[in-house]
Amino acid sequence: MSARKILCGLVIILSLLFVSCASQPQLRFTIYEPSEIDMSSYRNIAVPSTKKYSGFVYPFVQYIPFSHGTWSDYNFYMYPYNNYSQPLSESVAAYANEKLISSLQNTNYFNSIITGPMADNAYYTLGYKPSSDSPYSNIDAFITSEISDMTCYEYLEPHPVYKYVTYKDKDGKEQKRRVLDYYDFTLHQSVTIAVTYRVMDAKTGLVIGTRTIKDKRSTSKYISRYTLYAPSFYPYYQGMLDGISASVLKSLAPHKRVIVETLMPNNPAVKEAEDAWKMVEEGNIVLATEKFKSVWENMQHVPSAYNLAIIYYSLGKYEESISLLKTLYETTGNKDIGQKLIDVQTSSNLEERAKRQL
Repeated sequence: MSARKILCGLVIILSLLFVSCASQPQLRFTIYEPSEIDMSSYRNIAVPSTKKYSGFVYPFVQYIPFSHGTWSDYNFYMYPYNNYSQPLSESVAAYANEKLISSLQNTNYFNSIITGPMADNAYYTLGYKPSSDSPYSNIDAFITSEISDMTCYEYLEPHPVYKYVTYKDKDGKEQKRRVLDYYDFTLHQSVTIAVTYRVMDAKTGLVIGTRTIKDKRSTSKYISRYTLYAPSFYPYYQGMLDGISASVLKSLAPHKRVIVETLMPNNPAVKEAEDAWKMVEEGNIVLATEKFKSVWENMQHVPSAYNLAIIYYSLGKYEESISLLKTLYETTGNKDIGQKLIDVQTSSNLEERAKRQL
């Protein structure tokens, strides 16, 4: 067989495999999950200013250190960034507070959110001495926060660059040798941060929940010999704190989570089940449900029953989905079906808890 025919055959086989994989329908839907801290009784909250990290010490050095050697070894030095408008620990705390507040607002879960000086006054008035006579007595809970850890570090890694020079040996013959020309450098910067926030009952002063979010980031970049100042650490802290939204949403408010489920292949092949697949691809979920149900009841076609259970799952019909998956698992003993049964039961329990928090 010629190489051309073999190549054509491989192309056809790969094309068929691609079509087979690409044609397997998927269902994309959302489920509700409860918050980690039940805030259903705390819909009116106050968010005082975030406390800065008191243990933060900016590395006040004249020059950025090297991984080995000193500036005199390389005839090069670089200054740390020093153009901060305010102490770095204060800027980071202020930005953390801004992100926490915006995250809470974006949940659309709370009736009122008091922030800024009013929240600070309320906390230092009511937070230390709960009283129903306080002008802030409408506050259900305080969400306090602090930067509980914060570090930054940077250093330069030198890279020698060589050149070749010619010289004459003792016999007068011209030779070449490699000599050091100059150094290039890589600047390594690392930052870490931890934000701790607490939910405190404003009526009793009891802390009902605490969460800590941690992150770290390291970067390495080429530095030319003519660079005088290192980049600011502040954007790195901002980037890490930008990720606080998802954690706050998960911890303090019921939320949606996207689920993607792939339908079981039509094997053994049944024409009616293939039709149901096409209905799913075209978005005709109601017709697909009826078709899969018919194929299952009339032919005991396991893939059709599984796909019917997944459609029930996507529609929030947990009882129907769980009942069908139980039947399939007891009939087939298939571990994948058993795991899917657990997944649907878990989603059902989570959504039930989320509804109680609404």
